[in-house]
Amino acid sequence: MHEEPIDPFSGDPADPAAGLEDPTEDGESDSLTAAERQDVLEDLADLEVYQALLGA
Repeated sequence: MHEEPIDPFSGDPADPAAGLEDPTEDGESDSLTAAERQDVLEDLADLEVYQALLGA
């Protein structure tokens, strides 16, 4: 039994995700830089405003 779902594109040469890297393979973390983190926080703040304006 598999713990993860089976990849329906496994072995398919037309796999749309074939060019993507697996972050678990190299053991490196893709942490955000301080500037990227600040951008994300600003985007989240904007999202809260938009949600409030739309009444969501």
